[in-house]
Amino acid sequence: RPCARTLLPSLSLSPRLGNSTAGMAADATKTFVLAHQGGCSGMFWRDDPRPGQEPYAGEKPNWPRNGAVLRGYVHDVRGKKWLECKEYIQAGKYVEGNEWVSTPGCWMVHQQQNAPVLFAGLRKDLIA
Repeated sequence: RPCARTLLPSLSLSPRLGNSTAGMAADATKTFVLAHQGGCSGMFWRDDPRPGQEPYAGEKPNWPRNGAVLRGYVHDVRGKKWLECKEYIQAGKYVEGNEWVSTPGCWMVHQQQNAPVLFAGLRKDLIA
C-alpha cells in the first residue's frame, strides 16, 4: 500500500535529480525509477503543486509501485523538485518496447521526509 512513511532500507542510493525545465526544449523529458525508501510499496499521484493550479478533475491511472518507470518534466516548485509525469510503466511491466501509459494531471515529488523516491535513469537494480 502506498503511504507517506519513510522500502528498501538496505540500499544506500544517491539520487541524481533531473534539471528544471526552464529554458529547455519541450521534448526534454527525464526518466526516473520510483523507489520509496520506507514501509510503503509505492506512492499516490500528487496534484500540480504550482501555486494557483486547480486539481486535475479527470481520472488518473493506478498509483505507481516501487520499481515503476516514470517519464516527464522536472520542475522546481517552492524549493522542491517535482516530476510532472507524462507517462509511466507500472512496476513489473517494464520491458524494451512496452507501451507507456499516459498520466494526465499526475505529479510526483522527488523526495519525501528528506529521503529520495525518484532515481534518475533506468536503474536496473531498482526496476521491479
